[in-house]
This record gives sequence, structure tokens and C-alpha cells, in this order.
Amino acid sequence: MKKRTFYALFFTTLLSCLVISCASLPQVNLTDYSPLAVATVYANTGLPWYEEDRSSAYDVQQTGDGLITGIVNRAIDSKNPEYTLTQERIDGAEKSLASALRMCGVSVIQPSTNPDFSFYKKNSKASGGVFSGTSAAATGYHMRTNASRALARKISQEAGAKSILYAAFTFQKVKVSDDGLHIKGLTPRVSLKVFASDASGKIILNSEYKSNCREWVSYRTGDVYDKEELCALIPSCINDVVYQFTSDFCEKIEGVEPVLEDETSALVSDDSASAASRKARVTAKRLLNSGFTVEETAELTGLSENEVNKLLEEN
Repeated sequence: MKKRTFYALFFTTLLSCLVISCASLPQVNLTDYSPLAVATVYANTGLPWYEEDRSSAYDVQQTGDGLITGIVNRAIDSKNPEYTLTQERIDGAEKSLASALRMCGVSVIQPSTNPDFSFYKKNSKASGGVFSGTSAAATGYHMRTNASRALARKISQEAGAKSILYAAFTFQKVKVSDDGLHIKGLTPRVSLKVFASDASGKIILNSEYKSNCREWVSYRTGDVYDKEELCALIPSCINDVVYQFTSDFCEKIEGVEPVLEDETSALVSDDSASAASRKARVTAKRLLNSGFTVEETAELTGLSENEVNKLLEEN
């Protein structure tokens, strides 16, 4: 219990720093705080079940998978992609976040582009990110548990950053019902808590975003489902929360609409996957017409580059 409480505090300390509520913060445009240094990106390991009635956000994400239990489960189920793809999943989230900020006109400082900065270099590992029990950091980052003014000034002075950003993702799975009773599938659920300060350490934003994927995988009693297929749906869910964030704090990206949690009612329809695909193609055409590259459009919409190229030919 003490360890569980410690990690719950660990997860929430960063993004509740200085106990300032989101409502008290002024709306900002991150392009006014560029260059931006990403201080940390981390998330939970595995893909635990989401239970809506839990009061603690950390307890929700770690349902049935505490520190010791999680280590044992990973050892027993070493081929389960929900665990084995943890680092790839978190690194993908970090890449999506940085790419989205750049597309909004924000200059981003991160380990992959600035590995020699001391606040990255001493924490990076050639073999991957930094693991700590039930959490893992993206490659090159450390899971920072505080956002002191001293740290902000250090990063600002060394990197020339006007703002410092901290991001924590939560990856979960949730059951999909077609009538409120019958469970017909599973879908990923992703949340993003993001916190940022200016170069002096003053908080400029503190927000949280959530999204359930529109698509789902079949599920049978006894937890029978395709784990690889479920994990393959996560990147589009990551993009949803990232672009909800950038639409709030960056210049709007025309044609990109965030998927809000209440929109997941589309999951009850057998046509939800095709509807999502049609919307993705419409969005892709708008992006291409606005001057986005094939690669950028594919990353934004979740379509493959081949699919985007076909749309480009149609235009």
C-alpha cells in the first residue's frame, strides 16, 4: 500500500506542481513561447484496464497491475505486446507530440535533435528509455518529478528555451458495449496530462486530454482478443489527444478535428470503422490542399502513406 501510494504521488506531483488549477491560468499560444524544450515524456507500462469509477487517476491506469504485480506479469507474459511494445509506444507518443508542435510553428528542443544538452545527456540510455516500476520514460528522457524554477532557468539558459514542457501519457484498454450490457470488443483509451512553464518557471498551462479510439477489436469472454491488433490502434488515439492539446495552445490546424470522449458512441455501430476511415480521408484531402506533405498528412490522420498518395493523385 505504501509503495502504491508513493507511485500515485510520483505520477501526479509533476502535473499538479504548485497546486494551480487550469481555470486560473490564462490561455496561451505556444508559438509565443518558442523555442520550447521538452523536459520529459513518460507513461505507464503495459495496457491495464480502465475503470471509470476509480477516484485516483493513477489507480485507474494501474488497475490490477501494481509495482510488484506488474514486474511479475511482464516476466510471465514476456511475449505480450501490451508490455513488450511499451518503449515503442511511448517513443511514438513523444514523436507525435514534437511533430505536432513543429507543424504549429513551434521550435522544439528534444533529445533526438539536441542530445548534448546536459539535462538530456546524463539521463539518456543507448538501449532505450528510463524504466521505474510501472512507469517508463521516452528514450533520452528522465521521468522528472518536479518542475522547479531553478530547473526551468537551467534549461532555458543552456538551451535558449522560452518554455519548458512536461508530458505524461496514460495507456489503457476499455470494453466496448453495443447495448450497455453485451461486450462486443475492446478499444484503447489514451490520456495526456501536459504542463508547461516559461523560462522563469512560471506556469503557463496545465491541462489534460482524453480519447477512446473509434475502432475496436473483437472480444470474447475469458479475455480472448487479439493483443497485437489492439496495440495497433493506439497511435491514432495518441494523435487524437495530441491534436486536442495543440488546438488549444497553438495556431489551429485547419481540417484536423480532435476526437472527444463523448464521440465514442460511434463504437456502437458496425459502420464505425468505415466512418472513421472516410473522415480521415476527408481530413487528409484538406491537409494536402493546405500544403502539408504526404508524410505529415499520414501522421496526422493515421492513414498510410500509400493511401495519402492515392488521395494526392485524385486531387
